[in-house]
Amino acid sequence: MLKPETPVIEDDTAPVGRPLLFKSAAELQEAVDSYFEDCDPHIENQMGPTGTSLKGETTFGMRKVMTGQKPYLLSGLALHLNVDRKTLLNYANKAEFFPTVQQAKARCEAYAEGQLYTGASSGARFSLTNNFDEWVERSSIDHTTKDQPIALVEFIGGVTTPDGKDQVS
Repeated sequence: MLKPETPVIEDDTAPVGRPLLFKSAAELQEAVDSYFEDCDPHIENQMGPTGTSLKGETTFGMRKVMTGQKPYLLSGLALHLNVDRKTLLNYANKAEFFPTVQQAKARCEAYAEGQLYTGASSGARFSLTNNFDEWVERSSIDHTTKDQPIALVEFIGGVTTPDGKDQVS
């Protein structure tokens, strides 16, 4: 018997549980864009040392500082959206939100994939293999010896003849 496909829910309310936090795809897209903008390097005002006074004391003031790139993470996106990771992924089950969630996942995946080419890639490998279905760690074991098959084990009792009789008995 064929297993029926999981239907895409088309209404604006969840069948069980809380109502949706985001009422439209545009609202979700705006929140997702806000997360990625926060992660990207940008200039912000920070309090910091600005110099030394005539008395030799350090003076402090506001100054513009370029922030570093923060990693794009599914869990970070979920936290920014004020939902848990599973809820974020469940939004993709609704046709209206599917493109937004898939694009956000693809952006996180592309960032992690880019990190594979840096010196510290173990976190990116972990993220890719655990968050994205297409990424799998594979290990292969060579069951041969120098490109030759492993010899079969001879069983106790001898060798059988072509007519099926045991030579030892």
